Amino acid sequence: MSDSRKLLQTNITIHADNISKDCTLMCMFTDPKNQSLFKEQFPVVWKVLDFKKDQNHSHKYLNYNEHFGLAGVRIDDKSCVKVVTPVYTDILLGDSLTLNKHGCYEFSEKSSGFDNPGPVTIYNETGALAPICFGFECNSKFNPLLVQAVEDKKNVVFDFHPILSIYLGTGSEQESTLTLDKPDLQLVWSKSLETLGKEVDLNLRENGNGSYSLE
Repeated sequence: MSDSRKLLQTNITIHADNISKDCTLMCMFTDPKNQSLFKEQFPVVWKVLDFKKDQNHSHKYLNYNEHFGLAGVRIDDKSCVKVVTPVYTDILLGDSLTLNKHGCYEFSEKSSGFDNPGPVTIYNETGALAPICFGFECNSKFNPLLVQAVEDKKNVVFDFHPILSIYLGTGSEQESTLTLDKPDLQLVWSKSLETLGKEVDLNLRENGNGSYSLE
């Protein structure tokens, strides 16, 4: 296997210095080219960051890596995503897998390597509808990113690109919550992590009109 393409790792530090009111940032991955987004495939709130007003040198961290994994999930009545089956990790972009009747993932086709990353495809052979979650593992914790309910004998394609979108929240947002519709919130920042370095520093700025920006 070629290792010319390194697994992406990005550490983002967000600084806020003496903002005039409490502020919440909601972070999720939303690829505008994903035609299934908010239709069959739904993003999960990755991180919620709360900043308090009048604090000097306040900062929060976001840590992302490409230690991708799959999991079965349950969605409660508050749209919270709960992982209910063992997480299957160490998959690569471009892998194809089958979810069998025992709830285990088996490789249908292994990716040819880092040089040719592509969608992750999962075939449902469980005999029933299966909600399948794509995410990544960081610091021994599985981070759900996308969820799709897959009918038996059908497949799901996670064509994932790490485009991180950060919104100005209302203070009521919760991590690991399924998002059924495009957020009706101010988009503060959106970038592909593939275009950034490993270490990124951003400053939260108030713009004087109730809006914020990350620079």
